[in-house]
Amino acid sequence: MNFVKVSLVATLTMLLGTAAYAESHEPATLAGCTHMKKKVTDALNANQQAAHYNEAHNLAVRAGDYCSQGLYKYGVDSYAKALDLLGTG
Repeated sequence: MNFVKVSLVATLTMLLGTAAYAESHEPATLAGCTHMKKKVTDALNANQQAAHYNEAHNLAVRAGDYCSQGLYKYGVDSYAKALDLLGTG
């Protein structure tokens, strides 16, 4: 019985975490890449004095490379990390 409770809690936690992730991130598609690119470009322009600006810029460049190669998940994730570094994610 204890195992069933632990399994149920673990499953619910995983599902809730997945739902929260889906709400806060763009889909791993070309459209998701395009939307994230716009968000990151705007954030870079607005936060040029940010402590991690160069790192965020480099991540944005890498994200664009991933997206252009069809590696949309890596691209969207890299854009999201760039936004986090700029404090806007």
